[in-house]
Amino acid sequence: MNTAVVIISKVPLPGYTKTRLMSVLSPQECVAFHRSCLNDIVKTITVLGLPVFLYYAPASLADESLVDWQDNSWWELNDELFSSVSMYPQLGKDLGERMYQASLEVLSNREAVVFLGSDLPDIPTSVLIQAMEGLKSNDVVIAPTEDGGYYISTTCSLQ
Repeated sequence: MNTAVVIISKVPLPGYTKTRLMSVLSPQECVAFHRSCLNDIVKTITVLGLPVFLYYAPASLADESLVDWQDNSWWELNDELFSSVSMYPQLGKDLGERMYQASLEVLSNREAVVFLGSDLPDIPTSVLIQAMEGLKSNDVVIAPTEDGGYYISTTCSLQ
């Protein structure tokens, strides 16, 4: 099955990302943690030979015309990993709409998509393989994460 992985992420900007951790980490430490998580997630996905699509929520800045969120200086991914990631801004006003829009784009060229958040640095390859296996006989696979959240996989055409 021609599957892609979409990572849903905020841009790693102090005071914008991982804000729930700011009671114990500084804004800069939150950014470092976010970047480290992304490096680990992308590495896990590329080990499986799957294409990686990073859909990011840009931060609102005074002059966004000066910002290139797709520049690796924001993300600080390992150079080899960065070259394997396709980046797109999230479109939509809430998470559901943003995931829907990403699905429309990715499923136009793929049979299936697995959605992950940016906070799953230790996701085992076996979980991704199970999700892809589940998609062979199901349109949607939803699985719990240890923090009470979930990840989702889909093969259905959302148009």
